[in-house]
Amino acid sequence: MSIGYFDELDIVAVVGALERALQACGHELTPGQGVAAVEAEFMKSAA
Repeated sequence: MSIGYFDELDIVAVVGALERALQACGHELTPGQGVAAVEAEFMKSAA
């Protein structure tokens, strides 16, 4: 089974959307924290 093609930008967008959805449902979180964590991991693998 394949989920198709995706790249780093797609993953960042999904994490950002998930953060917004969680906030809309009342979860307390720091906006952008998940996106920053994903970008940091991508930077590690790029080095």
